[in-house]
Amino acid sequence: MCTLISILISPFLVFWILTAVAFLLYKKGKRRSAKTCIAGAVVLLGLVSTPFIPELLVENLENQYGVVSIEELKKSEKPVNILVLGAGYTDDKRLPENSQLSTTELVRLVEGIRIHRQIAGSLLFKTAGSANTLSDKKRKKTGSLELASFIGEHKKDRKCPA
Repeated sequence: MCTLISILISPFLVFWILTAVAFLLYKKGKRRSAKTCIAGAVVLLGLVSTPFIPELLVENLENQYGVVSIEELKKSEKPVNILVLGAGYTDDKRLPENSQLSTTELVRLVEGIRIHRQIAGSLLFKTAGSANTLSDKKRKKTGSLELASFIGEHKKDRKCPA
């Protein structure tokens, strides 16, 4: 159901529907309505094709949260758990597992490890992201753990649920 709704409100589908409606209106002689539909379709396409709207939304979300203060976390009485979210991988079995991780995932993992190294007693957690099958999740887990080992993280300080 959710997939159907997301398909129906897809900006590109709405663009093509507006274009088709404009074509039909033009064929029926309602040129003013057809021009309005085409104008709406072009404006919609322009809004979703440029980075202005997504950047505005992301900036608004980013401004809601402050920068992580390592010093405050070091002073915390509670245990510090660091969660690194998955961000995709390349499904190419010819590559080693850590080379299959996406650039975004590598950057997130390195940043998580950097913070983990600065806070004694912290635990580093890594998610497998949106892997489709259990074998995909295991491969991503292996790649993440292999990279963490390469960087020098100790196995007892890492958690990588599949």
